Amino acid sequence: SFEARKAQLEADNLETIGGRLSAVGGRRSAIGGRRSAIGGRRSAIRVLLYQGALNEGRGIEAMLEAMTRLEGVELWLAGEGDLSGKLRQQAAERGLQGKVRFLGFVRPDDLKDITRQAWLGLNLLENRGLSYYYSLANKYFDCVQAGVPVLTMDFPEYRALQATHAVAVLLPDLQVENIVNAVQNLMDHPDQYDRLAGACRAAREEWVWAREEQTLLAVWADALG
Repeated sequence: SFEARKAQLEADNLETIGGRLSAVGGRRSAIGGRRSAIGGRRSAIRVLLYQGALNEGRGIEAMLEAMTRLEGVELWLAGEGDLSGKLRQQAAERGLQGKVRFLGFVRPDDLKDITRQAWLGLNLLENRGLSYYYSLANKYFDCVQAGVPVLTMDFPEYRALQATHAVAVLLPDLQVENIVNAVQNLMDHPDQYDRLAGACRAAREEWVWAREEQTLLAVWADALG
């Protein structure tokens, strides 16, 4: 079950890093007993949100390194995965106390509230093959629906969507310097950030199933003659 899996991963991670979850923001109570900390309102701090599996190829290690060079932002990681223990260890070793929060498994309804609080969504991927290179992640659209700009990869499908609605900053690669510069540039130029947020509000009216449904039905109707 969800709760059993969550409890097991928490126990594993506590053992992995010697119970130092609190040192790197691993306070699970933020999702449970402290709704006021993670509710439906945009946080007063600039939250960089990654949602999804904490697995290889997702750029999380590079993002943690970038956090050592960024001020005025906090990284929230919603999810668990193969790298859960390793990433917590990296955050602790890099002295990221107070700058990184591991939220663990999050229920879908709670994730919607958390996403609304984010300042910037993260959709970072290594180019590990065609399935990554031509992917379109749910987290990208979740952020757009919440009105939150996205830091994503300069891959073909994201580039095509950017030409329609410029909701994102496109990264050429996962070099730490490029990540830092992209985030810092948005902090230094609030007018640019506001344009991205405005594009999100426009895109979320179009990038919805009610519209895509008609396209799919038309394809099926054509195929069936």
